[in-house]
Amino acid sequence: MSNLVYRFVLLLVLSVSIVMPAHAGSLGSHEEFVYLDQQARLITLEGMKARHDGLNASLTQSELMKIDEATREEIIALFAEHGVTPSQHAAYGSRHAEEIEQWLENHPSWNVIYDDLQREFDSLSAAMR
Repeated sequence: MSNLVYRFVLLLVLSVSIVMPAHAGSLGSHEEFVYLDQQARLITLEGMKARHDGLNASLTQSELMKIDEATREEIIALFAEHGVTPSQHAAYGSRHAEEIEQWLENHPSWNVIYDDLQREFDSLSAAMR
């Protein structure tokens, strides 16, 4: 992954986590965790595509930052719709990592989605180098 893409994704995740401090709310199941995780990754990919297109169209830094902000806001809204913050989601994933891994082994169709998202991410990362 290019350094620029890595920094973009890291900045996006960190900014979402900082803006949305943890508060009462919880995920109901490992399936809900995985669903939200995959949806957040999809939104991130869409934001990366928009940024890539913006770079190719020679958008200004200010215009690119607006794309990043829209992506961040969409991720925050996704979690809010499910009554959790990005921080709570990440904490749930950390606390239940082994259980989620086992759940994914028992539900291989969800792993196919992760694989597809990863391939798309890798492809887009390569295109942004």
